Amino acid sequence: MSSARRRQLTPKAGWIAGFGLVLWGAIVVSGCQCDESESDAGSAASAAPSSSGEPPSPSGTAPQAPKPTSLLVLPTSAYRASLALDDEAIYVMTEKAVHRIVVGGATEKIPIELGFSATATTHSFIFWSEGAIWEVSKRGGKPEQLGLVPHQPQRIVSSGSRFAWVDRSDAGQFTIQAIQNQRPRVLHTSSGQIDAVTMADDTVVFVERTEPKSWHIGRVRTSGGKPAFAPERRGRTPAMLATFGNAVYYQDVNGLLLVELSLDLQRERVLAEKFVCSPLAVWESVYCCQVEGLFEVFGDGRAPRPLTPNARQLITEIAADSNRIVWLSDVGADQLAVRMLPRSVSVPRLHAAEE
Repeated sequence: MSSARRRQLTPKAGWIAGFGLVLWGAIVVSGCQCDESESDAGSAASAAPSSSGEPPSPSGTAPQAPKPTSLLVLPTSAYRASLALDDEAIYVMTEKAVHRIVVGGATEKIPIELGFSATATTHSFIFWSEGAIWEVSKRGGKPEQLGLVPHQPQRIVSSGSRFAWVDRSDAGQFTIQAIQNQRPRVLHTSSGQIDAVTMADDTVVFVERTEPKSWHIGRVRTSGGKPAFAPERRGRTPAMLATFGNAVYYQDVNGLLLVELSLDLQRERVLAEKFVCSPLAVWESVYCCQVEGLFEVFGDGRAPRPLTPNARQLITEIAADSNRIVWLSDVGADQLAVRMLPRSVSVPRLHAAEE
């Protein structure tokens, strides 16, 4: 799996302004508040045995939950930053710089004017500036112009070396676009509004609101072709999407359902009911944030397992790969913290969707 596939996307401030993030308003609280304080770690562990499927320790008490590692604190709003992971480092992208974190090593600040809608591919960062889409190496250096794009994207997403973006015209028309021969190419023109978007390989997956109370999930390839759509639904739209393997994951806020949908949009299953999961990340398990804390959902009938205890701090984005779960927390006015937990590898794969 490429590094860019590992990145799970969460709407940022500009994206929120453009699309009206409503998940937490519908659920009672505004956001996901998760506290990683040491004093509460034992209480999270003691709650785990009946729901995690893990045997108790020989002493009869639950195994101690690992304490999250604090990696970095920045004087920057967590709502205007995003995460990317690869085999070498953790990247925190802000409007003015990329902070490259090597766990157990140095943290490097790379000054780059990324703006608010940047994304990471396998080897580079993609961003919009001064009427064009640009690419710059993850090691820094001089940006290269990829194509003229006069209108600032609402959101740029990527997978591997591919990328695409959502544009909203001055007249309010939403389109999904990609670069072809150094020019923007429209992949899909929406009949309504695009509320969330992500990528898997060359496929752009999106939530399209067709009218005020109706929506569906669609997909279109960057290589071209007609878009395909899942059946239409009623109610509020999902705030975000995440992909892993041959499936896409989202929170249906209308029934508080955590849903896995095959990438061909043909097969669907509910992984959890009456369960809040946003923001979310996926790597074999689904990692969900809610008021009670950060949880792991296995998708095999076991109850969600708590990973971090009850909350005071708002998590704005989560990312996961084969070794770790990393998240951004809002820890004060214009201040964010980057935290990490090791990822358990002793769980079965999620994907009934790809079998």
